[in-house]
Amino acid sequence: VLNIVTGLGSEAGAPLSSHPGVDKVAFTGSYETGIYFSCSYG
Repeated sequence: VLNIVTGLGSEAGAPLSSHPGVDKVAFTGSYETGIYFSCSYG
């Protein structure tokens, strides 16, 4: 199953990436966003 969710990271990305039912998250964004994402949820 593939779901595409658009929105700001704080509104869409953070809840999804920290939810125990989500096994994998891929994102498209800037280098800074990648660092934040990796440090916060990786």
